[in-house]
Amino acid sequence: ALTVSDVDSLSSVYALSNAGRQDTINVEWTAATVEGKADTALVAANSTGLKGGLSTINVSNGNGIETVQLATSGTNYLNVNGGTAAKTITVTGSGTNNITVTGANGALLLDASATTGDQTLTVTGYLSGTNDTILGGSGDDTVVAAISATTVATITDIETLDLSFADAQTFDAKN
Repeated sequence: ALTVSDVDSLSSVYALSNAGRQDTINVEWTAATVEGKADTALVAANSTGLKGGLSTINVSNGNGIETVQLATSGTNYLNVNGGTAAKTITVTGSGTNNITVTGANGALLLDASATTGDQTLTVTGYLSGTNDTILGGSGDDTVVAAISATTVATITDIETLDLSFADAQTFDAKN
């Protein structure tokens, strides 16, 4: 694992590129750097992780990041932890991705509309309210989620939904 500490700028891109190995990068910003309400972490992945072992991009320290922008290429198996403040996860690029999003609470915008590869997007700790939005790209996209409360989500360009339900829960996909 690599930890980058005391980062005082949001302008750098932190990347994992490890030719199919499982790895972790932790980016830790100073409190002053992420004290605003519109802080964006720029991260990238190129052919990282294994089908049986996800690599991790963790930008959750201090829970000060509101948006995670992930640029991808190659085939990636990733866990992306944006922390509890992260409400927007944007995925771009040509990568064929298996991404698990963890860490946040509340309404989620998971935007993979600018991707061209196939996406499998697993959302944990989300999809339990009425304001979630998931946007797929031009590839063959799948969303995997557990539904623990009555949920209404806006879903666009997702070809497959793989949902599991708690007792007596409903899921209403708008669009």
